[in-house]
Amino acid sequence: MCQLNKIADVCELAAREGGSVLLSWAGRVTVREKGPADLVTEADLAAQEAVRQTIHEAFPSHRFIGEETPCSEDLFSALYEEESYVWIVDPLDGTTNFAHNLPFYACSVAAVCKGEVHAAAVYNPVADECFTAVLGGGAKLNGSIIHTSCVKNISEALVAASFPPRMQREAPELINLLRVFEAAQAVRRTGSAALNMCYVASGRLDAYWATGTHAWDVAAGALLVQESGGTITAIDGGPFQLLRPQPVVTATESLQRELIALLFRGERTCSAESELSDGE
Repeated sequence: MCQLNKIADVCELAAREGGSVLLSWAGRVTVREKGPADLVTEADLAAQEAVRQTIHEAFPSHRFIGEETPCSEDLFSALYEEESYVWIVDPLDGTTNFAHNLPFYACSVAAVCKGEVHAAAVYNPVADECFTAVLGGGAKLNGSIIHTSCVKNISEALVAASFPPRMQREAPELINLLRVFEAAQAVRRTGSAALNMCYVASGRLDAYWATGTHAWDVAAGALLVQESGGTITAIDGGPFQLLRPQPVVTATESLQRELIALLFRGERTCSAESELSDGE
């Protein structure tokens, strides 16, 4: 337990260090493209290095996966195979927001062992909000315990979603979005997967789903949702996995069932239409 407490402390420290670097770069970055509508900045790299150094000083033998670091399949396999910890880091979740001075971005840090997140921290430096969680120890915001909301029905839910940078109008994600728009109280798109999951954990949002995320976007948030009393699965209702991160997270199990029924129905419909088109 002493080891886990130290890991949790370093997790928070690293997220705060990375977030401080982001704040120091805000408004003065040079933006360049790494893909359609997918920006990278000097701030990403500087924040990741600050996080990496903080972790390395405490745990020099632990392995590190960062969004801005090329990563082999072998290293991702280590998430499930190795007994030692692998750290998964998104130094700047919400890069496009950051580049436009929109204050919804965060530094996300997670410590993973045998495929399970043991400690997590997500820090929004603009709001000075640090969300933390320890496996079996609950979730907190700036040291105060947080819980999900009690919303059970999609009609009462404030729902957020994340999508790939660019989509065709026939994309399954947009079809699902329309289904949720019709059913939910309201829908939001903040531009930060990590913060969306934190907001579900703290009761600000009631549900969130994503199809275009990576492990570093959602690893920390997954533990925060679990430890705050929420539910997380894959989009088809199966177990959530870091190697195929398409999370659906909700405040309650009944809301989870309702949201998955909407989303998976859309997935099945699009799959059937694709098969008919292929047959023609």
